[in-house]
Amino acid sequence: MLAGEPATWLGVSPDPDSPDWTWNLWFGSLQPFAVETGAEYLASLEELIGNPEPQPSWAPTEPSALPRALDHLDLVWLVRTKQRLFQRPGFARMASLAEAANSADEFEARCNALSDVFSMLTVPKIDSVQGPLNFLKAALEQHLSDPGHLQRAVEAVDRLRDVVAVRRGQAHTGAAPESLKAAARLGIRLTGDWAESWDRVRQVTIEAIYALIDELDAA
Repeated sequence: MLAGEPATWLGVSPDPDSPDWTWNLWFGSLQPFAVETGAEYLASLEELIGNPEPQPSWAPTEPSALPRALDHLDLVWLVRTKQRLFQRPGFARMASLAEAANSADEFEARCNALSDVFSMLTVPKIDSVQGPLNFLKAALEQHLSDPGHLQRAVEAVDRLRDVVAVRRGQAHTGAAPESLKAAARLGIRLTGDWAESWDRVRQVTIEAIYALIDELDAA
C-alpha cells in the first residue's frame, strides 16, 4: 500500500524474492507520522497513501517575489491605515525567504522564517483571540465595510493561517495532524522534493498576499 501498489485479493506473495510486489518506503522515516488517536491516524494515512487530485504544475517562484509581496502589502496597509502592518524584521530573516530549500531542515528553516514575519504584525491584540493573523482578520472588519471585500480578504488570511499551520506541525508533534490537513488544502507535499515544496509555499503565500492587497485596494 505504502508504495502505491494496487490492492489485490491475493495479498503479498509469501516468497520474499518475488518481483511481483515490493515494500518501498520512498518517503523515509515513519516517525513524523506517529499518532495516538483514530482521527490522527486517518489524517496521516491520507497523507501517506491517499490519492489527492493532481495539482497543476507551476513555474519556480522568482527568489525575491515573496519579500516584495510582503513589502507591497505593508505599503498598502500604511496608505489605508496610516500605520505599518509589520514591525521591521531582521535582514537575515527576510533574505532567507529568497533562498531555496534543498532538504527537510532547510524547508523547516524557511517556513520558520516566514512564520516569524507574520508574528511581527502590528495590528492590535484582542483578548478573546489568539494569533497575529487572527488579529489581522479582526482588524479587517474595521477597514472593509463591504461584505464581499471582507469575505475575500478573510479567506486570503485563512490561506496564510494554513501556511503557518504547516510550519507549526514541524515544530510541535501535537500539531502534526492539523499540519497535514493544512498542507493538503494548499497542495503542499511534506515529503520528497523539498525545493518544490518550498516553492509551493512561497507561491501560495504570494497569491494570498496579493488577494488581500486587491481587496484593500478595491475598498
